Amino acid sequence: MTDPKMHDPEAKRAMDARLASAPALVRLLGPRESEIWSVDMTKWDNYYAREAAISSMAGQYEELISELSERTRTLIRIDESGKLSFEDAQTGCSGRGTMTPHSSGEINVYDVEIHVAACDSLQAFTNGDWVGLAAESASSVSNSDSLLRIWLSTHAEIGTPAAVTLLARRW
Repeated sequence: MTDPKMHDPEAKRAMDARLASAPALVRLLGPRESEIWSVDMTKWDNYYAREAAISSMAGQYEELISELSERTRTLIRIDESGKLSFEDAQTGCSGRGTMTPHSSGEINVYDVEIHVAACDSLQAFTNGDWVGLAAESASSVSNSDSLLRIWLSTHAEIGTPAAVTLLARRW
């Protein structure tokens, strides 16, 4: 159900102001260690306030942070139709999936579905089906680099719920 206040420009500005000043902490639990990340809710209009276009996401990205292949640097490929893939020679992990514009495609956010398979015993927890969201942004407000950010979780009705994050830079 849509909140009718979100169609009111004044209410939307008030919500944006609250989000912009609402930093949060997220605790990430990994198989061997945990981390606490600070999340800044400020929106970057030059990235998110534009229509989603798979063609602008097409290319190769070098993985910087990910539980899907954390022992090596892996290249993630996205083609012009939104097909996503990666292989990690060290862990054996391979992933195949799709990216599509989220919802109506009015903002630069994408739905992601990916199947991960063939991971060795240390990465076996990542084998399976994952769904989530992806977005492109810079590493900071003042930079013009291009980072791919993906947040994934397992299907709630299949096994133990899990979540992973992925950060990669355009290569």
